[in-house]
Amino acid sequence: MYDIGFEGDVIDFTNSKVVTAEKFAKKYRVVSEE
Repeated sequence: MYDIGFEGDVIDFTNSKVVTAEKFAKKYRVVSEE
């Protein structure tokens, strides 16, 4: 699963790495409008 970290960082446990929310959205084509 995924967990939202501080400073808009997203912890990608699937790849065991931390990516920015922007890259996360582009990679998984996810849009967060909430």
